[in-house]
Amino acid sequence: MSVRLQGLALFAFIPIVLILFLAQPLGTVASLLIGIVLMFGHRFVAVPFVQKHRHQRCLWCGRPGQIGPAGDRAELRDFEVLSPVTGSGTYAVCSRGAGRSCASRWDALYTLADRFRLLIRLGIGIPVIYLLGSELVRGTTGTELWTGSATTVQIFKGVVALTVVSISVVYLAYRRSDDSVSGEAEGRVLAAPVHNLGLLGAGWTLWIFRVVGVWWLVRILFGQL
Repeated sequence: MSVRLQGLALFAFIPIVLILFLAQPLGTVASLLIGIVLMFGHRFVAVPFVQKHRHQRCLWCGRPGQIGPAGDRAELRDFEVLSPVTGSGTYAVCSRGAGRSCASRWDALYTLADRFRLLIRLGIGIPVIYLLGSELVRGTTGTELWTGSATTVQIFKGVVALTVVSISVVYLAYRRSDDSVSGEAEGRVLAAPVHNLGLLGAGWTLWIFRVVGVWWLVRILFGQL
């Protein structure tokens, strides 16, 4: 199996967890508990995969680097990443020669994630805690903790969608020229787990989040269509 297909298979755990949390196909309590196990257990498979390939493929586009005759990675450059969650270390990002501006795009996302890391964590973490807390109480006691199940799901989708769509658009405002991008972390901290971004490539991951987030917002605004 190719590296891209392996990354896609591991990334599939994310929508599976969302289905378990939101649709609850196995019943409320069972679906939520299985989803929680997958959410926390996923990193034990994904991190080794991303770490294994972090020097051979671009962290932004997921594209393998071209290995030169002397063994040098002709189209890849090293980029240091600091993440308190998982995956701190040096990763490869396409250089300007690859014609994809991957280095400047990754640098822009990294800068945004550092400057607004508290807001990003709150924008993702609070909706997850709110959803799991209220749904587990409802599933185990039959009592509505805060709001009805349908409203809880809508609030979760709305806040998460606003967060990820904003990230996927606003990061472009922080782009610099390839020549001015440094591979040093310079104390910047990435708010998101690196392994989730590295499975497909951060650029493809942003596109998926953007499309799904916009779809969620449209459905909320127009009453589920």
